Amino acid sequence: MLKLDRYEFVRRVRLSGRWNGDLESIPLRTDGPGRLDGRIRVTEPGDDDLVFRVRGRIAGRRVRARVLIHSRLIDAIEQSIDGSPAAAAALPLLP
Repeated sequence: MLKLDRYEFVRRVRLSGRWNGDLESIPLRTDGPGRLDGRIRVTEPGDDDLVFRVRGRIAGRRVRARVLIHSRLIDAIEQSIDGSPAAAAALPLLP
């Protein structure tokens, strides 16, 4: 189970929600300053595991976006899969 409790991905905008793995999408509540409250749903659009689709309503307005999740850890894993010895050596050093 994945549980977010007031997680700040964007400064002062908190996300909360639960996902038990059964659903194809993750429902989240947003709590931001002023009227930035709302509900969104995050889904994987297809083959690319690093791109997610976000849809819902925030402050009464419809929002739609594609979000690329990117990190040094993912880069190192991909390079180690491709056989890069430098990436494999760096994996234990990443937080």
